[in-house]
Amino acid sequence: MRVLILTHPRSGGFSLLSWISRELNHISYHEPFLNPSHAQTCPDVWHRLDMVMKEDITHLIDAGVDLFRFMESFDRVILHVRTDLRELAISWARQLATGESHLVYEMNEQWISDHAEEIAQAEARAVRLQGKILAQKSKCPVPCITTSYEGIYTSKRDIPKLCQFLGISDPQWLDSINPARRLRNGDSTLEEAVRKIRII
Repeated sequence: MRVLILTHPRSGGFSLLSWISRELNHISYHEPFLNPSHAQTCPDVWHRLDMVMKEDITHLIDAGVDLFRFMESFDRVILHVRTDLRELAISWARQLATGESHLVYEMNEQWISDHAEEIAQAEARAVRLQGKILAQKSKCPVPCITTSYEGIYTSKRDIPKLCQFLGISDPQWLDSINPARRLRNGDSTLEEAVRKIRII
């Protein structure tokens, strides 16, 4: 099965990609269109059957990809957003300031205050990006659902929805999306995600 996670920066999409690819035992691709020339010539991106791809919608737009045709090449599409735009913007501004994307970090109110302008700009960009992502719901030519950072990592309401959508009956790798693994003020001592112990 080909699965696309269409999202934007700082949505928890990398962990979501890791979880789904482990559950399905599929190869994963993290933002291959960040380098459009490589993605356009990589046959796996377009034809591999057992794959999960997480892609930032801006990479596809910047690469001139026809979103309808691209989504049509998948069996399932997940439109993934983050509803708390303020938290998204803080995380995004910090990523832009440091260049760090996937390392656990501490955040304090002074940093937030010192970067208020960058945070406001990131929030405005996030509003536009989410509008573009959610607009795909009515255009998607294959089965499609909408999920959120909060629905995965806070309320967990989207986890059963995703399991049903992807045919995952007994999730084994939920530790991949353990909220303690979050980047902002997360637990940096955690080891690699572990599989659920089966009880016989």
